[in-house]
Amino acid sequence: MCGIFLAVSASAAPSKLEAKRYSQDEIAQIVGSRVALQTALSALDKQKVENAQNIRQRRNELGRLSVKNHASRIAELQREIAELSVVSASEAAEPDLDGTLVDIMARGPDYADSVLSLRQPFAVQPLADERFVFQFNGELYNEGCFCGNDSEFAFQEIKASEGDVDLLGAALSRLNGEFAFVLTDKSTKRVFFGKDHIGKRSLLYSTKNGLAVASVLSHLPEDELVECEPGVLYVYDVENKKLSKTPYPKQLRLDAVSGEAYSKGYAETAALVDSLHSHLKNACSVRQKTVHPLHATKTQVAVLFSGGLDCTILASLIAENYESLGEPVKIDLLTVGFENPRTGLSASESPDRKLSEQSWFELSRKFKNSNVSFRLVQVDVSYADWLSHKNRVLNLIRPTATEMDLSIGIAFYFASKPGDFTALTMEDFPEWSEFEKNRESYVSSEKYTSNAKVLFSGLGADELYGGYSRHEAVFDSLQENAAPETIYSLYDELSESLHHDITAIYNRNLGRDDRAISSWGKELRYPYLDNAVVEFSASLAPHYKVQFNWTTVKSKKGEKRAKVYSRKYLLRQLCHALGLPMAAEEVKRAIQFGAKSAKLEVGQSKTKGTERAAQ
Repeated sequence: MCGIFLAVSASAAPSKLEAKRYSQDEIAQIVGSRVALQTALSALDKQKVENAQNIRQRRNELGRLSVKNHASRIAELQREIAELSVVSASEAAEPDLDGTLVDIMARGPDYADSVLSLRQPFAVQPLADERFVFQFNGELYNEGCFCGNDSEFAFQEIKASEGDVDLLGAALSRLNGEFAFVLTDKSTKRVFFGKDHIGKRSLLYSTKNGLAVASVLSHLPEDELVECEPGVLYVYDVENKKLSKTPYPKQLRLDAVSGEAYSKGYAETAALVDSLHSHLKNACSVRQKTVHPLHATKTQVAVLFSGGLDCTILASLIAENYESLGEPVKIDLLTVGFENPRTGLSASESPDRKLSEQSWFELSRKFKNSNVSFRLVQVDVSYADWLSHKNRVLNLIRPTATEMDLSIGIAFYFASKPGDFTALTMEDFPEWSEFEKNRESYVSSEKYTSNAKVLFSGLGADELYGGYSRHEAVFDSLQENAAPETIYSLYDELSESLHHDITAIYNRNLGRDDRAISSWGKELRYPYLDNAVVEFSASLAPHYKVQFNWTTVKSKKGEKRAKVYSRKYLLRQLCHALGLPMAAEEVKRAIQFGAKSAKLEVGQSKTKGTERAAQ
């Protein structure tokens, strides 16, 4: 993991940082000092923490009182809670260029010039020759670079174009992986930059005063920042100060599939499950093979783990790939929960905590006789920790800045943050019902810090397979006696919606999540967004993604017919085929609701996710 930064300006950048090659220890000291400064609780934040504790005490007392006998005391407590619930904005330091440069350092803190990836041989960046200077942040899975360094591979491919836009676009089209780059052509005074076909790495730019291109631009106003589109080559002419962009000549095949395929039913389910299994397992495998940690560790990878369908499938496939190694392997499953003073729930009471234990149990039981085991790392985030890191996260994730962006970004931020957390390991493997009754008898617990540098994420599954409520809402108006053509047209609508979701994911999710997680020097990998997986998934008929059936529902008013949906239908069938029936039937729950990272401020209950997050 590394960061990219390039600025083209008529005036010198007002940076206090010395222009030199920094050592690992120097970077650690600089980054540590900045994080400590950013995360120190202000006087106002300390008051909020104290208020939250007082509110919790009063709510506990309220729970013990009866309305009949304690009406006046109840009214008094409710008044006190209302007074303590008044929310004011926290103080936030003004971001500056040095802050951005330190944020870039934090993305690759192991070596002074930043290391391209976790694959040997390591290359110091930027790469340069007489004509070109090349910055690269990513991981490539092209056959020709598995045994070498992918920055060198990409540089050789790209500089062979000699600055020709068409040839350069063709070279970028051939790169398979997750990457962002900046290429400076000293001969023609042009700057080229861009991303992979999906946009899995953050790359922002601004043309307000010349050109700034970087993985993080926390010092610039949000309205000046643009997230680079995926599969697009940007060209900036330094002398003319003009920016142009050209799509890569070869794009991923993402054409929407006609809803008429619904008429063929589900006869191909078994074959499609096998195909999906093969594609996803291979996508995990190539991402596992390219993990060579900078420092020897026992745990090479971790999974961002809510216990839901998508991440549980990935954990199972990663384990399948490791089974062939024969040597003992332990996979970290990182699950995060937040103390929420607004709801009164502790971090351990978040919905994802119970679900993650259930899916961890199911995975552990499945692989009990293999060389693979799972460690469930329970990341508990206190309200005080949330407050202290909130403004740092808001600066990192800009230009995304809504309450929803904060609640999702901060969940991933803490899931990847190093810390001493409770980790669980299965010692025996009973049935689930017995495990629930006597959990302590089958589990060992320890304080543990995950040192995995590579984190696997299930992002992309919802966009490809119809995992959001809006995807099933397409069919809400459908009547049971509707003509086939009506059903076909609704599946056409679903196809268009899914196409939009996967092409917009770079701007909605990927850039934000990369900026949050990479601030700890961690690297995200997305098997669902592998080029081959994306093209295969896009080629599927939409009824294999959202299925519906009619059933009779009984209520006090009598019986009525209603639709029952199965979102991500094919993924659920794969999960069943993997021997994970409990995970296969779990409903979708967004991370901000599962981890309870949404609306933590007391008095925020009516705040909308689309509103701008207050600093």
